[in-house]
Amino acid sequence: MDELIDLMQQVEFFEVLGDDQALAERLLSQLNTSAPTTGPLPYLQLLELLGRRGDREACERLRARFGECFDGRAAPVPANARGTGELQDFPDVLARLQQAWREPHAALAALQRLLLAAPGEPLLPLPAYRDALALYLVARDHAPRTDRPDDAQAVDLLLPLVLPGDDVTSIFDRLDEQGVGAPAGATGAIGDTAGVTDRANARSR
Repeated sequence: MDELIDLMQQVEFFEVLGDDQALAERLLSQLNTSAPTTGPLPYLQLLELLGRRGDREACERLRARFGECFDGRAAPVPANARGTGELQDFPDVLARLQQAWREPHAALAALQRLLLAAPGEPLLPLPAYRDALALYLVARDHAPRTDRPDDAQAVDLLLPLVLPGDDVTSIFDRLDEQGVGAPAGATGAIGDTAGVTDRANARSR
């Protein structure tokens, strides 16, 4: 997971610089490694970049390569008008995470399987993937240390679920109310989880 987190930080760095060429080269370099240790992230990021460039032929080649790497499964298509593509659009996934959330090791294991696209796990579109990665950082930050008392062994946060009628626009809003923090009005677009990951990393130092 450390390699995945490092890659995400590099992606965000190149995005801040607006250097698409350097971003593409870094992602291609990751794809050319011997093992897909970062899961689908480099594929999803590169597909998003190629889509913005309008390079359909390269997108199709990359989708074919994705299928070869992930047991014939198709790469997630970009979100459309029916949904934002955020994690809150996947209620079954959220229900599983909610069930595991108060057990740190179970929550981290569930998120790791999701992020690395383990067999049987759904393939998330990029916004939802980045939401899940931000939740992993939050859960890791609040996981118990060996010197904590037994009564502090749970992740002391309520996993934010959007319910009908709630005035919530993002999965991270309730985390923000708990003081953990998330970008106001996060939409799941590229860069939206940067604030969450920065704060999570700062607290873990």
